[in-house]
Amino acid sequence: MRSKRITKALLDAGFEVDIILGGTQTPATFPEGAKCFQLSPYKAGPGGFSDLVDENNTPVDENYKQDRLKQLLALLKSRAPDIIFTEAFPFARHQLGFEFLPLLDAAQQMNPKPYVACSVRDLLHKKVAPGRDERTVELLRRYYDFVFLHADPDFADLGGTFRFADEISDLTHYTGLVTPDAGEQRTGKAYDVVVSAGGGAVGKPLFEAALQAMPLTRYAKDKWGFITGPNLPEETVKLLEDAARPNLMVEHFRSDFSAMLKDTKVLVSQSGYNTSSDILRARCRSVLVPYVREGLTEQTDRATLFEQRGLAVQLSQVDMTAKTLAAAIDKAGEMAPPLSTQIPNLNGAFETARILKEFMHDAHGPDRLTTLSPA
Repeated sequence: MRSKRITKALLDAGFEVDIILGGTQTPATFPEGAKCFQLSPYKAGPGGFSDLVDENNTPVDENYKQDRLKQLLALLKSRAPDIIFTEAFPFARHQLGFEFLPLLDAAQQMNPKPYVACSVRDLLHKKVAPGRDERTVELLRRYYDFVFLHADPDFADLGGTFRFADEISDLTHYTGLVTPDAGEQRTGKAYDVVVSAGGGAVGKPLFEAALQAMPLTRYAKDKWGFITGPNLPEETVKLLEDAARPNLMVEHFRSDFSAMLKDTKVLVSQSGYNTSSDILRARCRSVLVPYVREGLTEQTDRATLFEQRGLAVQLSQVDMTAKTLAAAIDKAGEMAPPLSTQIPNLNGAFETARILKEFMHDAHGPDRLTTLSPA
């Protein structure tokens, strides 16, 4: 979703944009005008990015990886971008270095050589393997011209979750959070309470607890919408659909998610980047239940920031029961809508495009605003 919004801003700024898609299909279609190229897809398996599987959940082997790398390098050669964007790497997805690093090495041999930018969210996981942060700095200094940190430094500073932030300060540009357009309109149903878990892959405990909490809240008779996401396990989807009734609807995806939240009394959600950005844009009262797994600190840190600023009620996944979740929902419903002074900069997509456009204009003149290739 973040790449989709940045793509639109770049198109509006006059860039041509190529999107290299590496995962399995998602509902988040890219804006008209962008050219999309699909590599042989894979996704993270049960063990994360070190356990890659194809769209049929078959583990990918070395031949699959090498074939995909050939596709990627062929696109680099044929499209000859002025700028290459990498999503998260090298701050994350180090396991995918087998294709990122050959791409960056090949780019360095091109004439003219593309500029290279990293697109990274506001907060990073604090618990990383020994030497990982040092390796990140090494790769940034070797290959990169820009680090676009999609955050507001007055809300979340890179130094809070990356101890070598000072060593890359000359590369770093704070853009503000990448959020939907302020004028986005709701196109689907409105709900008083919305329950969502992003893509849904790890949303089962949240949806099951919310289903049990519903009759315990002050909103028991109001309209509830469960937005499952495309990756919620089928057995959980069936459980929710079997429980559906006139005031409880189940939807798999909402392209107007942020606009929908403007009419919502309380959102119950995990605290991923995109959902949190949607919350801020809609100024929606929220209960955040951060997803927790060994070594993953990002969602907890973000939920804590929201709670400290009076923007949400935080509930630990460990402490979540039907009763505690119902109490958190009622508490969130009593909160005052956030003031404008509590909201960080939400213009991250526009600011990313503005910085790049000014740089390209200054470096090459007004006519070189050509191809951007997110990888």
